[in-house]
This record gives sequence, C-alpha cells and structure tokens, in this order.
Amino acid sequence: MPILLLLLGTGIYFFFRLGVFPVRYAGRITLALFRKDKRSGDGAVSPQQALCTALAGTIGTGNIAGVAGAIALGGPGAIFWMWISALFGMATKYAEIVLTLLTRGKDASGEWHGGAAIALRDRFGRFGRALSAAFCVFTVAASFGIGNLVQMHTIAESVLFATAKFCTVPESAARVLALAAGLIVAALVGIWSRGAARVGRVAERIVPVMSILYLFTVGTVIVRFIDRVPAALALIVRAAFCPRSAVGAAAGIGIRQALEKGLSRGVLSNEAGLGSAPLAHVSATADSPVREGFLGVAEVFFVTMIVCTSTALALLLPSLAGAGGYRIPYGTPCGAECVEAALETVLSPRLSSGLLGLTLLFFSFSSIITWLFYGSRCAEDLFGKRFAAVYRVLFLAMLPVAALSEPGFVWKAAEVLNALMAVPNLIALLLLQKRVIRQTKRYFQRRKDGA
Repeated sequence: MPILLLLLGTGIYFFFRLGVFPVRYAGRITLALFRKDKRSGDGAVSPQQALCTALAGTIGTGNIAGVAGAIALGGPGAIFWMWISALFGMATKYAEIVLTLLTRGKDASGEWHGGAAIALRDRFGRFGRALSAAFCVFTVAASFGIGNLVQMHTIAESVLFATAKFCTVPESAARVLALAAGLIVAALVGIWSRGAARVGRVAERIVPVMSILYLFTVGTVIVRFIDRVPAALALIVRAAFCPRSAVGAAAGIGIRQALEKGLSRGVLSNEAGLGSAPLAHVSATADSPVREGFLGVAEVFFVTMIVCTSTALALLLPSLAGAGGYRIPYGTPCGAECVEAALETVLSPRLSSGLLGLTLLFFSFSSIITWLFYGSRCAEDLFGKRFAAVYRVLFLAMLPVAALSEPGFVWKAAEVLNALMAVPNLIALLLLQKRVIRQTKRYFQRRKDGA
C-alpha cells in the first residue's frame, strides 16, 4: 500500500504540475497517434512501433485475469480506483518517456539505452549509480514475475481450459500439456525477441490483431446487455466508497480492499510509474520528446479505460441481468475462468473458451517477448552483453517451469516485484522533474507562437 500511494501521489503531482494536460490537450494526444514522424532522426523503430512494443508489454493477462481478480477480491469499486490510477498514471508515463528521450544515449554498438533511473547514473554520483543499478536489478527480477511467471501460467491455463472443452484431461496429462506449451513458447520467443527493431516489427503486427479480437469477444457480452451498462457504471462508483452495500457484508470487502486491489491491478495493467515503457520508447525516431510522451498517455488510456473497462463490463453485466445463473464469486480468488463464465452467458462454451484462449495466448505471448527485451536491456546496462546473453537463456528456461507454477504465488510475486521496480524509477522522476516540466512548457509555447 505505501508504494501504491507513492505511485498515485507521483501521478497526482505531475498531473497538476503539468497543468492537467492529459485532459486539456486530449485532441493533440489523439493526433499524435496518427502522426508519422520523419525517420531522419536517430532511432531503431518508429514512434508507432515503440507504442506497439509498450502496448505488447502492458496488454497482458492483467487486463483479463487481473481485472477479474480485482473485482472478486475488491468488489466492483476496484474498477473505479483502477480508473483513478489511469487518470494520474497518464501524467507519470508521459514524464517517464519525455525524460528518457531527453537523456538517452548510445552504447558502443550504436544501440540506444536510457530510462528515468538510468538517467541518474551520470548526474548524482554514487547515489545515482546505486539507484540506477537497483532499477536494473528490479527490472530483471520483475521480468521473471510479470513478464514470465504470470504470462506463461496464463498461456498454460488457457490451453488446458480449451482442451477440457473437447475431452477429459487427466492431471498427469495436464502437466505434460502445460510443459509442452512452455517449451513451444520458449522456442518462439527465443526466435522473435532479439533487438528493438525486430521486437517493434512483431509488436506492430500482433497488437492490433489481438486488441480487436479481444474487444470483439467481450463486446458480444456488452452488446447483449447494453441496457445494463448505466447500472454497471453506477455500481462501480457506488462500490468504490460503499463496497459492502454493493456486494454484501458476507464477502468481507471494505474500502481498503477495493482501493488496494484497484490500484495494484491498475498499475499492473498500465505499468505507469514502473519505468518499463521508456525501455520501448528509448529507440524511437521521434522528432519531439513531448510528442513521444503523448503516446504514453494514449497507451494508459487504451489499456485501462478501454481494455480493462471492457473486461469489467463483460463480468458485471451478466451478473446484473441474472443471465443463466451467472454470479461473480465475491471474496474468493478469481481469474480467467470468471471471464469465460461471463462469455458463456452469450456464446457457446466451446466458442467462448476458444476465443478467450486465443486472446490470452496473444496477450501473454506478446508480453513475454516485450519483457524479455526489457530485461535484456537492463541486464546489459548492469554487466554488459555477455550477462544479457546469460539472462536470455535463464528467462527462456524459466518458461516451462512457469507453466507448472501455482496462480496464487504467481500474482503475489508479480505485485511485489513491480513495487520494487517502481521505487528507484519514481525517485528518478522526482529528482529530474524540472527537465520534463521545462521541455513541456517550451513545446506548448512554440505551438502557441506558431513555431
């Protein structure tokens, strides 16, 4: 909770310090999504490829199983606090990306490196070097949590769900199937995850397809119960402040649970403040750090306000309509199986399982590739390219093990590792905030002067 409040507080500070610009300049931010920056500048990937790489890392199982778990353990009100984390997280992610492009540099092989915490290394002596090293260590560790354990476990789970719809799978066969899924994913990830340019090209192809597929899947439920949407939104707001009146006292859900689950799963889904997205944007050919920062704002909005909210509505609407006896198991752990049950109120069991399984496969696979790229960058910043090669081998070897892991341990490990990763990144942002604020003011002043 202290680190969650630090994340929220940092977002609030930048949100107002920058003049609530995510709201004031929503039009400019939207246009930045379609602007093609000239490739005359340095960089390995286009801004759109950098955006897709960052989205590939953020759109993962947290947007499906994570949202379901947040609602089950924190009530519908957890979604309201997820929205709050996104609103202020937009400013945090913007600041991260702007600072990264202002302070990035090339290594001996000509590859771009940077990030908020990395920027401290040459500016604050031993203290800065210690923070920079801590960020790299925590990012490498977090890549094994959110980027490996969580995603691979979800892939294995989705394969088993889909298989169970067609035949009975004994426990011993299920473990073999999960292990096989881990080995196949490890092989594919090893082929497609080398270098910013290759990761950017893969992400640019996967992200649009998987986003449309998932929004279409949950959209079938939303369209079917469209008349219940106002009631669902009202329930989310009411449950944020009076969770027991919304879900009943028997579930044992209070305001603290709603706040904690909403903020933690919100951060897990959009990664604002963790320092991960700058590792994707550092190689962009952007001709303006501010315009590249706009893409970070759009990223948070899309991931939380569109993808996560769509998941939440798909879960809540059938329950409010009383469709097929479907109910959310408040007070007990819940994951992708809850989303699947909600889909089955509209779609056939086999179709819902197939669509959800395919979506989870896309989401998790893209996240694994991106987080391996993030971890490799930080491993190289720590000890050089040889250590990065060792890290890649360990990461790929861990995937089959992760396929057999326990879900409770998986989520707890991811949350703890993310929290550790955020601390040095937030300290760096606050220490170097003047550069972000100065650059932002100059950009908007030039726009005002017609430059």
